[in-house]
Amino acid sequence: AEHFNKAQCLGANFFFKRGDGDRANAKKLFPTLARQLARHIPDILGKLLEVLETEPDIPSKSLREQFEKLIHQPLVSVQDNGTGSQTPIYVIVIDALDECNNASDIRTILKLIVLFNGLQKLKLRVFVTSRPELPIRHEFQDMQDNIHHVVILHEIPQHIIAHDIEAFFRSEFEELASTMRNNDRQDWPGDESICKLVNMAVPLFIFASTVCRFVKDPTRNPVHQLQAILKQRHRNSKLDATYRPVLEQMCLGRDKEDQGRWASDFRQVVGVIITVFEPLSIASLETLLQPDDFDIRLILAALHSVLDVSESKERPVRLFHLSFHDYLVDPNQCPEAFLSSSSARHC
Repeated sequence: AEHFNKAQCLGANFFFKRGDGDRANAKKLFPTLARQLARHIPDILGKLLEVLETEPDIPSKSLREQFEKLIHQPLVSVQDNGTGSQTPIYVIVIDALDECNNASDIRTILKLIVLFNGLQKLKLRVFVTSRPELPIRHEFQDMQDNIHHVVILHEIPQHIIAHDIEAFFRSEFEELASTMRNNDRQDWPGDESICKLVNMAVPLFIFASTVCRFVKDPTRNPVHQLQAILKQRHRNSKLDATYRPVLEQMCLGRDKEDQGRWASDFRQVVGVIITVFEPLSIASLETLLQPDDFDIRLILAALHSVLDVSESKERPVRLFHLSFHDYLVDPNQCPEAFLSSSSARHC
């Protein structure tokens, strides 16, 4: 979506996220897309206002009715009156569709977006990202081949992945270098370091994104953070090279006894986060764990490169990627002090 937005062709976007209120279900999908499309295709605004005036409860109707009245009919009217041919190509992004909590809604969404194919004059494109869950695969298999194109990430050639990861690293570090003192940022981190990072990352983009969050930690020196990552480049496991520096950093400057306490607190807090099915907020974690001798926020503050932690105590704490869970329950990779005792996912 960010790429399309920079290219000024993002028509609308919606990001599903399991356990995140309205983003976990499809109720707000089509109202959100309709509102955003109206900014780029103003001619549909009048039709939308008519619908909302006559049916103010349309956002509570079925997905099919929402799509028909908020999206399809307004766009058809624009196409029929001839103004559609004047609009540029716009892309509608539906991200992480598999995170929608209702399989029936997922199937309905995929059936409905096929109708965009009948709006040829409007030059709309729909970009859907998802894990290849069964209902999603079935719906795409039922679509005509000429109206969709499937890109399977693990089948993308390695050199293309490497190119994209390198571009990501360069963009992120260029932004970071601009905030550093002049004597620190000259030619930093350099082509050699970028090349090493790319070799460590391919084909895992999660490695690249985790490394960048780790290095950009505002409480740490980015030069030292990057050095800590590069020291891991000879490890056989990419997950170990990704997550071990994050865990080791938590113990820096602590004596052995303090390290043990810190690791114990980590296991209590993060052990819950990685095993619950629905993400919990900091407030819920405090209620559940009732910590007397440690601060949950303090534990989480050291983990912003691997956990999505909000300033609000009421927002759920989430893993950026499930591979962190996999790492913490694997005795062959995770340091024993941080190893979670359970790999189960609880409701």
